[in-house]
Amino acid sequence: MPIISGYRRTKVAPHMLANATGRWAETMFRALSRRVAVRWQFVSFREANKGEWRGVVDLIAIRKNTSKPISKVLKRGDLFDLILVQIKGGSAKAPTPEDKRRLIIVSEHYRATSVV
Repeated sequence: MPIISGYRRTKVAPHMLANATGRWAETMFRALSRRVAVRWQFVSFREANKGEWRGVVDLIAIRKNTSKPISKVLKRGDLFDLILVQIKGGSAKAPTPEDKRRLIIVSEHYRATSVV
């Protein structure tokens, strides 16, 4: 997809375009999520140059769980709700069955509330 730069059209390397669309997808996810889920905080895993990092989890959404805890030792607000998010931007392929399996294993390890 050519980008117009001044009067000339220049081509963009595929990895640079994927990086830009991945960042845009993350920005849109955060914007939409904040409208619906005000109490959630987001932690992104991107490199210093804003590129994607290794691993199956791209973003973590976390909030305080203020429901009554099961344990008598814990008080309200001591626990967290955790959601693991994998973001695909632009023309990225859908997650493979192996990616889905890895994401479920990670969510079980950290006892995440949900996976997106």
